[in-house]
Amino acid sequence: MICCSDLRTLGFVMRLAKYFGLESSLKALYCSIVRPILEYGAKIWDPHTAVNARQLERVQRRFFRFASYLLGIDCPPHDYTPVATNLGLVTLAERRCYFGNKFLKDLLTGVIDYPSLLALVTFKVPQRSTHYTPMFHIPFSATNYMQNEPVRPKRDLLIDWSGIPSAGAVPVVVIMNESDTGPQMSLFSTDDVARAVSKIPSGKAPGPDLVPNELIKLAFKKFPQMIVGCYNACLEKAEFPS
Repeated sequence: MICCSDLRTLGFVMRLAKYFGLESSLKALYCSIVRPILEYGAKIWDPHTAVNARQLERVQRRFFRFASYLLGIDCPPHDYTPVATNLGLVTLAERRCYFGNKFLKDLLTGVIDYPSLLALVTFKVPQRSTHYTPMFHIPFSATNYMQNEPVRPKRDLLIDWSGIPSAGAVPVVVIMNESDTGPQMSLFSTDDVARAVSKIPSGKAPGPDLVPNELIKLAFKKFPQMIVGCYNACLEKAEFPS
């Protein structure tokens, strides 16, 4: 359905742009009219089979074939890499992977405020120090339906956590020493919590705990040491209220 609709849109663009000679104009038409149809809501329906992924790529390859003819770019048979390089475009699969990882990063760092969706992300908490500790726990799935749920593939692909900025969340620094039996977490300071509280948006609906953001800001303003103590107690006891 998506590919058929987008091929019709691409045909309209090709008829409109058959006399164009500028790469920038051709790329702008494709990126603003054609490609958004292929990527709308892709974080939810990202195809996990090669057949469906190739059907989506077929639309972009047809655009590359048209661009190579219009712009006079020589390409080997069925290989449109020179066109993609000239136009600065990557495959749709790479874009879906990037946006999926960005969605998960935004969800974990508080940019996206969706507690019920965040609860589906399971973290792996090691009981002892090891050389390799994955961040996420990937549960066993007996069916393809569970194996390819929307949140799961993003957890498999997310590798680099070090470059994620903290937005609305306080970073936890983990210090590992050879003599330690486990990781030691540095406690939160008042400045850490103050920075996190300052990024909490106002005028938003409360989450499942029914505590409005304005109340959290007011509580920290009145009792900063008490709020910081609560967070540090959660870290020290490894207990987080639900």
